[in-house]
Amino acid sequence: MSQETAQFQTLMSQGHTAAWEQDWAKALENYRLALLENPQDAMALSSAGLACYQLEQYDEALKLYIRCSSITPDDPMPYEKMGRIFEHTGAIIDAVKAFMQCGEKQLKARDAEHAIAAFKEAIRLDPNNQTVRMRLAMIYDKMGLKAESVSEYLFVAALMQFSGDSSKASQVVQYTLGLEPQNQAAQNAMMQLKTGQQMTLPLSTNGGTGPIQSPKIKQTENLVPLAETLPKYDPLTEARLVALKDLAGMLFEQ
Repeated sequence: MSQETAQFQTLMSQGHTAAWEQDWAKALENYRLALLENPQDAMALSSAGLACYQLEQYDEALKLYIRCSSITPDDPMPYEKMGRIFEHTGAIIDAVKAFMQCGEKQLKARDAEHAIAAFKEAIRLDPNNQTVRMRLAMIYDKMGLKAESVSEYLFVAALMQFSGDSSKASQVVQYTLGLEPQNQAAQNAMMQLKTGQQMTLPLSTNGGTGPIQSPKIKQTENLVPLAETLPKYDPLTEARLVALKDLAGMLFEQ
């Protein structure tokens, strides 16, 4: 081990000890010294970012996590941390985008559970975001979680109808009936669409029901394609999913 490497490891160890003791100022001091030894070390960057966050130095924390994400582009962690920072500082649109990026990284890593958690964080901040809800619905769909996927698809359909596109809303509802023909909420939604009534929001995985209220529909640009990491369906259902992906593609292009 070189002298430089030994010094870096010593500084990191001292930083971790200080962090364990909740002495974030001392921890940050050691992490910054470690970064002078190795400016491209992802652990040092993320550790310094956490220390800055704890010290409420949010601008500096954000810069550190952005640097970390450039060094480890497939790691979801920096995006999750950026989402927290953006949320804390009131940059909600950026927070939603960061949580979405985190979810995509989790999917790429074949971690559907944490991907779902990340997308739910985005929905918590922007409940009426069509893009995020469609993403979550498709993940549930691929996992075979029909009740959850139907709920999210119907939420998307309600948003589509509210924005004036009843045709797409009808396609989504029809797809949900293909998944669960006896689903009462889907049947009611189709009846409401056919009779020109405003759809009632289903009980989503994040709660909330009742007539839809003026949504702030935010679309996120430069989406990464949904990772094919989950089990495949039978040919008929797979064909339906392909058709819905085409519909989702049109939505994402808006």
